[in-house]
Amino acid sequence: MIINIEDAIYHKNFHLVINEDNEEFIKSLEDYHTDKPKENKEAKNLISNCKGCIVWVFEPFYYVYVKRYNGDIESRGVLAHEISHFVDYVFKGAGIPITYNNTEVRAYFLEYITKQCLKALETIK
Repeated sequence: MIINIEDAIYHKNFHLVINEDNEEFIKSLEDYHTDKPKENKEAKNLISNCKGCIVWVFEPFYYVYVKRYNGDIESRGVLAHEISHFVDYVFKGAGIPITYNNTEVRAYFLEYITKQCLKALETIK
């Protein structure tokens, strides 16, 4: 399942992908990004054997992938881990250094995106 998540701050095309087998997710990306064979190959390498990952190679499209999400501590932990990577990629792309001096900005954006994801996940229960 692919869920579009609103990013009203940096306006990235953020997609949360849950409960899809690795091969199903790879096929979805290949079907959607038919004009990007190099990026599809990179994405396949990222996704192949993971329980969660971030696919950033289709920038400005970002995919946070959690293979099995059921709301338990393990799957919520994987979700938080991958959202953290997303935040880092957004900051890097925006030229915002990740330093001790701006951890609060990063924390607020991490909180915002996490809440957006959790709200979306509540609607599909």
